Amino acid sequence: MTARATLLAALALAAVWATQFALLAPTNFTRTDEWLYVSLTSRGIVDCPHMQRPLALLWALPGALLPHRFIGFHLTDGVYVLLSGWLVFLLARRLSGDVLLALLAGVFALVWAPRDMNRLLTVQATVAAGPTFATLLAFVLLVESWVRGRVLLLAFAGAVAFVAVRSYEATAALMLGGPLLVLWMAGIRSRRAWIWAGAFGAVVVFAVALTALFLRRPEASYQFALGFDPRPRAVIGRLALQFGWHLLPLVMPPPALVTVAVGVSAAVFVLGCGLVAADCGRGNAGSSPALPPRGEGQGGGSMNKREDPWHRAFSAPGSSAARTRGSSPARPSTRTTSCCPAWSSWPWCAPPTPTHI
Repeated sequence: MTARATLLAALALAAVWATQFALLAPTNFTRTDEWLYVSLTSRGIVDCPHMQRPLALLWALPGALLPHRFIGFHLTDGVYVLLSGWLVFLLARRLSGDVLLALLAGVFALVWAPRDMNRLLTVQATVAAGPTFATLLAFVLLVESWVRGRVLLLAFAGAVAFVAVRSYEATAALMLGGPLLVLWMAGIRSRRAWIWAGAFGAVVVFAVALTALFLRRPEASYQFALGFDPRPRAVIGRLALQFGWHLLPLVMPPPALVTVAVGVSAAVFVLGCGLVAADCGRGNAGSSPALPPRGEGQGGGSMNKREDPWHRAFSAPGSSAARTRGSSPARPSTRTTSCCPAWSSWPWCAPPTPTHI
């Protein structure tokens, strides 16, 4: 992927975000927890002992930099949402290799919460948008640590994950899936990938254990006081309800979505996609077929093989994909200028031009 295509995609995401952020007023709040958040953060207090969240208000702290006003929290929440969209784009681009698919994922992360009114609260949303941003940052650092073979990046990923879980324990459910990202890239038969992923997972489990030590006392737990039903049927029912709120509007749009503002956002997104696709088409036009990474196309006739991510993740131990993706956390020293993965069927995706290092 070219630097210009990356910049265009980032600008497209920012433009879509701006069309949504401009609709929210800084005073959009519910008059309940907001006053407590403003009071505590104005004095630098981030701990909520009754929740066992020692860093609960860490993400709202930047909002207090402008005292006696809500604009600081409004900007803080907006920045978290924009950064989350960019991180989703980077993560999806790294995992799929498809810039337009990554752009679509980033846009969904930015705007798609049609029935989640908490996303519209300028003060209270910071304590949810912040941990979301931190979770995605941990994932990006984890993936990049594997690709680049940098233990320091892995340590940073673990530190961010620990802070995210200790600020809001609900992030642990998603964070525990982080190790799967490494196995997706390296293949499930890579021993080193399991060690790499296990190191990240161990940090998350440790953070969860610290919270669980407190939650084992239901009488002193804010979370249990709200009610907790661990029966499988009840859990599945709650999950189905949540997924319904998020996915049903795709096929049954609520009337509130039929507005001029939504049309403007959609038009901006389509324009951004068109610019990125056009740049990818120019970058790939007339390029020659890519040379295979080390270990591929040698004696096995696999030079022209178009492998998708599923093939790489579940390749056999002796296959070329397993040798190149699982033997080392660092990528092969072959880069391309392509915006598309080898398995992409987009019409503007031509074979990339290789650049050897």
